[in-house]
Formats: sequence, C-alpha cells, structure tokens
Amino acid sequence: IEKLYLIDCWAVYSQQDRTAYGSDVQNSNYQLVVSRLGWRSNVEILRLPSDQACQTFVSQQLDFVYIDANHDYEKVLADIAVWAPIVKLGGVVCGHDFCSSWPGVILAATEMAHLLGKELHHNGTPEEPIEDWWFIK
Repeated sequence: IEKLYLIDCWAVYSQQDRTAYGSDVQNSNYQLVVSRLGWRSNVEILRLPSDQACQTFVSQQLDFVYIDANHDYEKVLADIAVWAPIVKLGGVVCGHDFCSSWPGVILAATEMAHLLGKELHHNGTPEEPIEDWWFIK
C-alpha cells in the first residue's frame, strides 16, 4: 500500500444529532488508532466527517474506498455519491454492513450501483450479521 488514508470523525451519534463529537470511548479509540498506525509514513489519519474529508481529494485519486460510517439510507447514499468520483476507473467502491440489520445500507448501495451502471457484489446473504458490498468503477 503506497498510501492509506483512515478517515473517521470518531464521534458519538445520537438519533437527533448525527455530527456530535465527544465521548471518552471514541477519543480512546482514536488515540489507539493513532498510536498503532499514525507513526507510519504511508498512513494519514483524518479525524473528519466523511463529507468534509472527501473535499481533500481530487477526482480519480484513490484506488479503493471502504465506507462504514452512518448507516442511514440517506447518509450511505451521500457517502457513495461523494466518494465514488474520487475512485479511479477500475477501482473499488465498497462498504460494510450489507445485512438485514441495516436495510438503509442495502438499499443505498443497491441503488447507487444501479444508478452508476455497475454490478453490485456482496459476500454472503443479507441475513448474515456482517457483510461487505462492492462494485468496480
């Protein structure tokens, strides 16, 4: 891996406020990631919400994007919409939690792949608890 960007806001989400920062646990998780990977010259950690972090990249800059943020349909749809253009042609747009516990993920990933004319793949069945989804751009 030439360069690995780790992007997360390490925030506590409530039902009402999807952008609230805080919590000792989330800050501890962030510090753990920094201590384990932050020293590597090919790792850049961005503690930002997805919609802000994507603005630091240019079109077709990345080979791979893995989306595992807010699981609401609208948020997943928005994440795919902003990150897909940053992935190179032939690159991979993928994410997590393609499962019955997160129907918004299933719907958004399916719709965006169809809208972009791409074949959506996932490993296993939506009934299994943890699933990845992907399409080749």
